[in-house]
Amino acid sequence: TLTISPVQFSDDSAYSCTLSYPQGDITSPDVLLNVRGVSRSPVQGTAVLGRSVVFQCEATGNIAAVWTWKRNGVDITGDSEDSFEDPLSSTTFTYSGVVQEDTTAQFTCVAEFEGDTHESQPASV
Repeated sequence: TLTISPVQFSDDSAYSCTLSYPQGDITSPDVLLNVRGVSRSPVQGTAVLGRSVVFQCEATGNIAAVWTWKRNGVDITGDSEDSFEDPLSSTTFTYSGVVQEDTTAQFTCVAEFEGDTHESQPASV
């Protein structure tokens, strides 16, 4: 039994087991471990009231993520813009029209891989 705890992004690899006998070695077929999740959370942004602020987030995985951005835990819709530089690994989010209430808001990105959801650490303006 091989236990990897806690799993890190660097553990994404192929694993096998080799049994050594005096008569020779027997090696199992490879088993792939695909580690998925948010690998870089957005950082605190700087903005002028009424202007836009840009956040970036990165994820690691072997399939494209479905991205969602949240403000104080609620999905952001409306006056915002997402651009997916590479949907497999990163997203850039422009939050338009920063207002005074945004100075205490927490922004997070969520990467979903086939129902497996990973949320970033929060960032603020």
